[in-house]
Amino acid sequence: IDEGKDFYWNKGDPIITQDSEAPVLTASDVLEVTYQGLFDIVVLTDDYAAIEERRAVEGGTGYYEAVDDEPYLSSREAAIQSANAKLRKHAHLSKVITFSTWKPGLRPGQIIFANLPGDRLHNEDFLIDQVTFSEVGSDFYQYHVRAVSGESLGGWATFFKQMATRGQAFVIRENIREDQVLIRLVQSQEAWNWTEVMPVTVHACPIPSEHLYPSQTLDPC
Repeated sequence: IDEGKDFYWNKGDPIITQDSEAPVLTASDVLEVTYQGLFDIVVLTDDYAAIEERRAVEGGTGYYEAVDDEPYLSSREAAIQSANAKLRKHAHLSKVITFSTWKPGLRPGQIIFANLPGDRLHNEDFLIDQVTFSEVGSDFYQYHVRAVSGESLGGWATFFKQMATRGQAFVIRENIREDQVLIRLVQSQEAWNWTEVMPVTVHACPIPSEHLYPSQTLDPC
């Protein structure tokens, strides 16, 4: 990538190459290479507001954990941004809709499109996770469907498909090895209450009337 350097190195390559126009090193020369080693980065982050929201709605601890292996990320900053992006995308509570229909063919795993402005649903994709049916009369079936909101980019089906086709190992690391770096993002919140007192001095003067006249000691408005 670079030009005009004395030596070159590529990521993942153990060979250091000297520039073809640079003078050849002799036995009396010393080549010193200072570098920072490559380590696996493990980023652990939480959304405490979302945890409290889950606990208030569902009970329990409120914690939901997920582990992704992303070997294509090559820096600490990129790993932190990826972890925070996943929190912004998945930490909120999912929406659930239920409805009944006479239309057959709906199956769990399918994506349906919901536009119900009265229920604050505006053009959202939902994943069908449950379909039950009951017979009404003779040969008439009513289907009861439950669907949940999913991953924002393409719905849950696309999300699962990407997981299956990425060809990467999703490994839960129970222990951090010596060749790994753990970055623990600790979020904190603080509320400041600001108050301000502003003294106001009102300067009023008397208004002339039939019984009020200016004098040497009185200057009406």
